[in-house]
Amino acid sequence: MKQLSAFLLLLPFAAQAQVGGRAAFPFLSLPPSAQLAASGGMNASARSADPTQLYGSPALLNADMDHAAAISYVAYVGDIKQSTAAYVFNSQKKGRFGLGFTYLNYGDLQSFDAAGNSLGTFAVNEYAFTGADSYTKGKFTFGLAAKLAVSSIAENRAVALAGDAGVLFKPSAQGFTVGFVVKNAGYMLKPYLASRRAPLPVDVQLGTTVKPEHMPLRFTLTAHHLQQWNIQY
Repeated sequence: MKQLSAFLLLLPFAAQAQVGGRAAFPFLSLPPSAQLAASGGMNASARSADPTQLYGSPALLNADMDHAAAISYVAYVGDIKQSTAAYVFNSQKKGRFGLGFTYLNYGDLQSFDAAGNSLGTFAVNEYAFTGADSYTKGKFTFGLAAKLAVSSIAENRAVALAGDAGVLFKPSAQGFTVGFVVKNAGYMLKPYLASRRAPLPVDVQLGTTVKPEHMPLRFTLTAHHLQQWNIQY
């Protein structure tokens, strides 16, 4: 746990702020499920039984997700479609693990040469494998996630390695939690162009969730991109 705590403390300082189309692999910031999308695309503090919440924060892994699987499909405009799968299990001794895969397909695009002659079509897609682990100690749950992201345009490919680090604080049995997460901190292993290695879409979030007693509702407030004061696009 000492190594995990040190990683959580150091990771925000290694992150670079990128907002609004300035970063590579922006699909890593897309909400892959209906529940996460309903939370505004981000969730650092609200626990649920949905395994896809590991994309919000690895610290959200909990016993209600054990041996649960989820599949999500989103149809965006045109031919753009996103498919996601997630599974969570508990290893008892080594913490709770989550596995995820998300695939974004942009469809087939027309290709032309410099003279405007048609060269047929080419495919554009992006996908990411995610592995997460969480560990609970007292009132705190710590989580780490590693992502291998691939972006493909025709025969060209870019590869990146990213990570999420989160912590969730649950002070009592009442419905109140506070969460902190650093998302998508990492490095492009292989850019499309060797001279244009871009940063990843880092996002530092702090959130809190409250469930008033005897109410079937929860209220969540999340601050995002805390690593950058001015987040104008």
